[in-house]
Amino acid sequence: MLKQRVITAIVLISILTGVIYYESKELFTLFIGIMIFIASWEWAGLSGSISIYSRLVYSTLVTGMLFCASLGTQLSTLVGISLLGTIWWCTAFILIVFCQSGKRLVPKNRMAKYFTGLFVLLPASLSLINQYNSVSGPYYVLLLFTLIWTVDSTAYFIGKEWGNQRLADRISPGKSLEGFASSMLVAIIPPLVFIYLRSITGIDALCLILLCLVTAGFSVIGDLFESMIKRDANKKDSSHLLPGHGGVLDRIDSLTAAAPVFVLGLWMIEAK
Repeated sequence: MLKQRVITAIVLISILTGVIYYESKELFTLFIGIMIFIASWEWAGLSGSISIYSRLVYSTLVTGMLFCASLGTQLSTLVGISLLGTIWWCTAFILIVFCQSGKRLVPKNRMAKYFTGLFVLLPASLSLINQYNSVSGPYYVLLLFTLIWTVDSTAYFIGKEWGNQRLADRISPGKSLEGFASSMLVAIIPPLVFIYLRSITGIDALCLILLCLVTAGFSVIGDLFESMIKRDANKKDSSHLLPGHGGVLDRIDSLTAAAPVFVLGLWMIEAK
């Protein structure tokens, strides 16, 4: 299982890094579109859809909305989308707290879950595309992905070896406080390396470190929210597409919450 997980991770990281460094806006948008199409398909399954036709319609609709929104959208609108995504994930955190306390607030209606999927997938994907298309965008996108990989991997391995205190046992029993704490500690490493390589100094450097810490915290919210949806659907993984990892949605759950927060934070740093 671990060997499959590592091999799959290496392949995915290699593909993504190649796409980012190719510095083609069209290629990156296409890559994000493919990921969102698959993730939408999986979300429809978690929402209770068993019909291939309905899942295809939902995936096509979400991906079509993504591509339409990414074409010629004004900067103010894109910033608003990141803000909307951030507000949504603050709301999702409240739902997670209620769920952990024993109050189930996951929508039962399939259409409500479909609608929720729009808030989960679209702000994150549009934020990534928007950031990639900006000045020095590919470098910041790579920083975000590196941050998420570092945080997720640390939480997984530390939690697996030394995790005793459950973080949210009613939602995801496998996650531990030890894993969470260690992931927050290592979250400062990617921005420190980035700051050194990009020669960022002063208040901008401090703001970037703080932003990465906040982003890392939100990534955990994204992870827990998808776990909550999977638990409600009585499923362990969103699919079995990626050996050792589950589905695409299982791999981008942290990113769905982290991306809008990170991009909004970068805009605030640049606009200060």
